[in-house]
Amino acid sequence: MKLTKRECQIMSLLAHDLSAKQIASDLNRSTHTIIAQIKSAKLKLNCYTAHGAVAKYLSDEFDRRKELTN
Repeated sequence: MKLTKRECQIMSLLAHDLSAKQIASDLNRSTHTIIAQIKSAKLKLNCYTAHGAVAKYLSDEFDRRKELTN
């Protein structure tokens, strides 16, 4: 399942070691909303943890960009 643009944005921010609270502040959203979007991304990426979801997201993103350059 494909992540939404917002879920991708949140995965990128998590990769930069921001907390859900910091992301919520930066995106002008509630912490509850950010946590729900992280949970949704974890389910779509078939991961149990946010760290696992970020790793999978970054790996998939790397593969997509690699394909574009070939």
